Amino acid sequence: MKFYTLIIFVILSFGKIEARCCLPKPINCYHCDSETDLRCKDPFNKTSTEPDDYPPTISCNGCCIKWVTDSRSPKEVIRRSCITQYQVNLFMVDRGCMQERSKTGHLCFCEEELCNKCNKCSINSILLFITFIIFTILK
Repeated sequence: MKFYTLIIFVILSFGKIEARCCLPKPINCYHCDSETDLRCKDPFNKTSTEPDDYPPTISCNGCCIKWVTDSRSPKEVIRRSCITQYQVNLFMVDRGCMQERSKTGHLCFCEEELCNKCNKCSINSILLFITFIIFTILK
């Protein structure tokens, strides 16, 4: 069993897998950084009908992203934007989230209108599986 796990790890470790978010028509994504715009922080004011209560948006021909660093700490930073291509070591992410190994941050991808406003995003099950494999090998 460990031999097959090692083979899978070696195969997945070669290079980066490139993914493209290509949608037939553009979507809008929130585009902000909580270091310079407090409207970018979670949670959004969902009851407001005033456009100025929300961060700015951009037209996107790719995926919306939400990147959180130093989660649940005074230094937490949230960035929301659009990305048309991304590279991820070990595995390809197709909509969903990846959590940092330190569990203090995460990066989420989505392909719907203004979808990068989510407060809590689910962690991609592939990430959990690959993390398990890596820890099994390194034990």
